[in-house]
Amino acid sequence: MLGTLSEIGLVLHSKEDKQIIKEETRMDEEKLAHLPSYRWRVLTMASLVYFAVYGLSYMCMPALFYEMSQKSSFRLNQLLLAWGMVPLAGLIANISAGMLGDRFGPRLVCGLGLIACTIFGASRALSGNFPTLMIVMFLFGGSIPLITVNVPKILGMWFPPQQLGLANGIALASAGGGSALALLISGTILSPALGGWQNVLYLWGGLTALLAILWLLTVRDKHIDKAMPLSRTSVSIFAVLLSLLRKRQILILCLIYLLFMGGWLGSMGSIPFLLEEVRGWSAASAHGLVSTLAWFFVLGSLVLPALSDRVGLRRPILSVGFLVCGVSSFLGLFLAAFLPVSWGIWVLIAIGGLFAGGMPLAFVIPLESPGIGPEIAGTAVGMIFTVGCVGGFIFPLLNGLISGPSPGVSAIIYIALLCYVIGFGGAGILVWLLKETGPKLRDDA
Repeated sequence: MLGTLSEIGLVLHSKEDKQIIKEETRMDEEKLAHLPSYRWRVLTMASLVYFAVYGLSYMCMPALFYEMSQKSSFRLNQLLLAWGMVPLAGLIANISAGMLGDRFGPRLVCGLGLIACTIFGASRALSGNFPTLMIVMFLFGGSIPLITVNVPKILGMWFPPQQLGLANGIALASAGGGSALALLISGTILSPALGGWQNVLYLWGGLTALLAILWLLTVRDKHIDKAMPLSRTSVSIFAVLLSLLRKRQILILCLIYLLFMGGWLGSMGSIPFLLEEVRGWSAASAHGLVSTLAWFFVLGSLVLPALSDRVGLRRPILSVGFLVCGVSSFLGLFLAAFLPVSWGIWVLIAIGGLFAGGMPLAFVIPLESPGIGPEIAGTAVGMIFTVGCVGGFIFPLLNGLISGPSPGVSAIIYIALLCYVIGFGGAGILVWLLKETGPKLRDDA
C-alpha cells in the first residue's frame, strides 16, 4: 500500500515538475515575444542558414562541374545525375523532416540538419569516382530537408500574418543570394585560389559547422496555443497526412512546386556548362549569367512578398511572377544559344530572376490555409517539398538525356523550353487554381 502511495506521489510530483517547467518555458517565450527584435534575430539566423546551406554549399556544384569534368573524369550526364540525387533524397526525407519538426520542434531538427550537412557536404570532396559521388550527394540531399522544411515553420511561430510573407521572402532571398555568390565565385575565384574544387567544398562545410553551433545557441521554439500539435494528440501521423492529401490547396501547391523546382534546378545545373562547352563562353560569363538570375531572385524575394503583404493578396503576385519569369528567361537563353554575350541577354535573365522572387509566397499559403496553420505546417511544407523534389530529380535527368554525350545549340533551346516555358509557365497557370489566403481576404471577411 505504501509502495503504491509512493508511486502515485512520484507520478504527481513528476506531473507538477513538468507543469512548472512548461509554465517557466511559456514565461520565457512571452518575454521574448514582447521583444520585437527577437523575431528578427530568428529571421537573421534562418537567413544565414539558407544562405550557407541551400545557397553556398548546395548551389556551388554547377559552378564546379566544368572543372570536375576536366580534372576528375566526370561526364556532364554523370554530374547531372549526381546533381539529381539531392532532390531524390529530398523526395524520401521531406515528409519525415516535417514530422520530426512537428514532433521535436524546428530548432532541434534544423540544428541536427546543419550538423549532417556539414559532414556530408564536406565528404563530397572525397568522391573520387561516380558511385561515391552519387552516394554522398544522396546523403547530403537527405540532410537538407531537415533545414528547409522546418525554417518556414519556425518563422510561422514567431511572425504575425502581416509580416509572414516578408519574413519568408527574406529567408529565401538569402538562399538566392548564397546561390548567386556560389555560382559567381566558386569555380572562377575560390577554386583557383584554394587549389581545386575539393577545397571549395571543405570551405563551405566549415561555414555550415559554425552556423550549426550558432543556431543551437541562439534560436528557440515558440509554444503554439491553438489546436494541439499533432505530436501531442492521439491523432495518427498517417491520418494527418491523409487529411492533407484530401486538401485541394495542398495538392495544387505540390504541383506548383514540382514545376518550379524542376525548372530552377534543371536550368542551374545545365546552362553554365552548356554555355561554356557549346557556345564557348568564358567561365565568368557563363556562371555570371545564372548568377544574375539568382541575384535578381534575391531582390524579387524581398519586393514581391512585401508587395503581397501590402495589397493583401497572394495569388496574382505569385502567378504573374512565374509567368513573366518563364517568358523572359526563355527568351534570354534562346538569344544566348545564337548570339555572343550581349546586354540584352542579361536584361532578360535579370527580369526573369526578379519575377521568380514571388516564390516564397508558396510557403506562406499553407500557413494561412484553414485546417493547416503553424501547428502542422512542418508536415504540410514537407509534403510540398517532397513533390517538388520529383521535379528537381526528373528535370536534370531529362536535361542529361537532351544534352547527350555531345551537346549542341539545340540542347540549350530544348532545356530552356523545358525549364522555363513548361516549368515556370505551367506553375504560373496552376496558381489560379489556388484559393486566395491573403490578409485582405480575412479583413473583408
